[in-house]
Amino acid sequence: MILMKKLKVVFSVLMAVLLLAACFVPAVSAADEEECKHIFVFTVVTPADGCKDGVGVYKCTRCGDTQGEPVIVAGNGNHDWAPAVATNAPYACATGSGTHTCRYCGRTETCTVYPTAAHDWQITVTSAPDRCISGTGYKTCAVCGEQTYIVIPGGEHTWEWVIDSPATEYNPGTKHQVCTVCGAVQNMNTKIPADKSSGGFADAILRWIDSIGSFFGNFFAQIRDLFGGIQF
Repeated sequence: MILMKKLKVVFSVLMAVLLLAACFVPAVSAADEEECKHIFVFTVVTPADGCKDGVGVYKCTRCGDTQGEPVIVAGNGNHDWAPAVATNAPYACATGSGTHTCRYCGRTETCTVYPTAAHDWQITVTSAPDRCISGTGYKTCAVCGEQTYIVIPGGEHTWEWVIDSPATEYNPGTKHQVCTVCGAVQNMNTKIPADKSSGGFADAILRWIDSIGSFFGNFFAQIRDLFGGIQF
């Protein structure tokens, strides 16, 4: 009997412990049991600062999970470069190479180190200019050997006017200029004024009227002379 009583007491204590533990276990809702339907939105973790790059991630607005690798948020690229450190020093007029480091973000890049001396150019003519026709050649630096193609300008053109359409008494014409040496053209569609030497159409009418007036004037003058001073 004593054993049974002890077993009942132990059983009662275990049940009480289980009931108390159940009270502290949070309830799991159906929504929590379902897998999150992610909605990933790009979120800046560290914003860019001047030329310093920032960092961003694609983060779920529901559960906070992230997707993929962090993304670089590029800075404005306006670096404050310190003077270059030459790794291949320039020689006379020949350029060298080196690196420079941004004072702000610490980025290091390769760069060109420019010389302080000027080239000593020697010109070689391969085709001499002929009047207005340009020539060609190249120039070579006697120090570093750099070579560049050049054009040697020619002289002035010899222009001559060419009539495209001659002017008439009532309509203007057109003309342009052609170089008699190289064939270059300029001043296309230059107007030639209409030929006004005969007075134009309106003046022709007036002259015709004057001629008629002169004819009748002479006619009446002859009649007057014929009839001796009769005034008309």
